[in-house]
Amino acid sequence: MTQLVLYDILGGTSATSNPFAFAPNSWVLRYALNFKGLKYHTEWIEYPDVEPTCKSLGVPPTDVITFPSGTTQPFYTLPVLHDPTTNTTIPDSLAIIAYLDKTYPDTPSVLGAGTGMRGLYGMFRDMVEEEVTGKIYVINLAPVVKLLNERSAEYYRKTRVGLEEINPVGSEKDKKLWEDVEASLKRLGMWYDLAAQGYVGMGDDGGEKGETFIAGGNEAAFPDLFLASRLLWVRIALGETGVLNGWVRLKELDGGRWGRLLENVHAKYGGTF
Repeated sequence: MTQLVLYDILGGTSATSNPFAFAPNSWVLRYALNFKGLKYHTEWIEYPDVEPTCKSLGVPPTDVITFPSGTTQPFYTLPVLHDPTTNTTIPDSLAIIAYLDKTYPDTPSVLGAGTGMRGLYGMFRDMVEEEVTGKIYVINLAPVVKLLNERSAEYYRKTRVGLEEINPVGSEKDKKLWEDVEASLKRLGMWYDLAAQGYVGMGDDGGEKGETFIAGGNEAAFPDLFLASRLLWVRIALGETGVLNGWVRLKELDGGRWGRLLENVHAKYGGTF
């Protein structure tokens, strides 16, 4: 098959100078592509060019923004995937993964086709989106600016009025968001502990409780890829050290469970650009 084309938001100064991905929806798709063993290359897109690029590719908006006045505006997002083999272009990471599972059935199924797990995976995804992603979005909203080049950063600020005031670091709102994220991850940890019962873990120490992926054993499943993409978003946006040390506190939560999960997923499915 011809190499797939992934359109992704540019992190870094330029597409030719150490570009990197940072958006969680792009990373869950990258993990899925590598999980399936499908070859692809990246076309890096700056923020002001997202909508024109989507329109030029003929893909529809993924959402509609409703303003207080009642007027609406279509909202275009990345990632977008183009498959030259079928001449198909698709927006939205989850729709893309479903397409890949259907179109390339000889590769491992990310969404658990034929296993009866797809409904449970959907429940897990919805819980993570509601309890974790939404709160991380508010936390990461301002720090993401530092990942962008000047042109994208200017556009990002212009389209997100009052960016710096949305969630001041160290404010009561910020503290509450982190407390809620940590509480949600602890609840997710109970699911991982249940999955771990009866399986040998991944650690060199012979495996401790909760050291498996969500489906049990040593093979990742869609929930692991999905959650890891959100954890990676925190690590990239906030950094490993410094004042914005949210990743430090998350990776050490629950005895280091979430740091190990990200390390395991990223080492196996992080791939290359």
